[in-house]
Amino acid sequence: MAAAPAAAVSRRSLTKTDLLASRFASRLTGIKENTKFQTKPDGGLKRLVSETKDVHGVKQVYVWHAMAGYWGGVTPSAGTAMERYEPALAYPVQSPGVTGNQPDIVMDSLSVLGLGLVHPRRARDFYGELHAYLASCGVDGVKVDVQNIIETLGAGHGGRVALTRAYHRALEASVARNFPDNGCISCMCHNTDMLYSARQTAVVRASDDFYPRDPASHTVHVSSVAYNTLLTIAPPTRAWPLSPGWHQCSCRCHCRSALGGREAGLHWERPRAGRREQGRQEAAQAAAAGGRALQRARWHRRRRQAPASIEGLA
Repeated sequence: MAAAPAAAVSRRSLTKTDLLASRFASRLTGIKENTKFQTKPDGGLKRLVSETKDVHGVKQVYVWHAMAGYWGGVTPSAGTAMERYEPALAYPVQSPGVTGNQPDIVMDSLSVLGLGLVHPRRARDFYGELHAYLASCGVDGVKVDVQNIIETLGAGHGGRVALTRAYHRALEASVARNFPDNGCISCMCHNTDMLYSARQTAVVRASDDFYPRDPASHTVHVSSVAYNTLLTIAPPTRAWPLSPGWHQCSCRCHCRSALGGREAGLHWERPRAGRREQGRQEAAQAAAAGGRALQRARWHRRRRQAPASIEGLA
């Protein structure tokens, strides 16, 4: 009798999990916005970008897309706009180290449902046409996410190194052609092959999201930013947090900002040729500044715990 409710709960939980997982297997069906937006006289991406800049004063507009197009790649169905890129279903193969340290619902779902992978010989056409259309709409750059998925799809394409190199060279060639200011932000890209393959990408997101309502994640976030700063060993581009001065997470915000950045984490900038040594010196200076900021953050926390002192500051 007691097992029946438990089984029912398990089935409900499994159904909810499967529904969430299947969303990450959604695939790109075209390089333009949905038809319903193209047909509206006052709609369309170009109109949206124009209003965003002219009416709201936004200087630059970037568009998000995954390395494979979307989370689940591109649709491999015949007769679609994606057919010319020769996509085929591929199934990610994760290493035991990854599955043992960080089981992931996205990877699990794609391992079962598959990812529509553009053939590497058509990657230049895919990125070139996608970015050319975005640039024609006034877009200034792209944020290319989910890059680490490519290294799990190397079977049949010469292995992970060859596949990652082909995709990154195609991506950077397209960015150089369509976004003259090197408008590309890389994300989910700390796999070794990406770090070795990228030649022109200047800005990289180097940490996970920051969750202010999950205290258990805060120290892990700070340590991840610190570790990734050492991994990339280049002068970071910081974005200081916008947290209230006496917010309960302000100490942790200042700590992680001193190490690498705000909610989105550290972004690092690749040094130009001949500036490697200067980059190391700047990184060392940044680390020293981070230590001073850490001390300031601790001081602020002590002040926050002393109401009389806070009133005195007011």
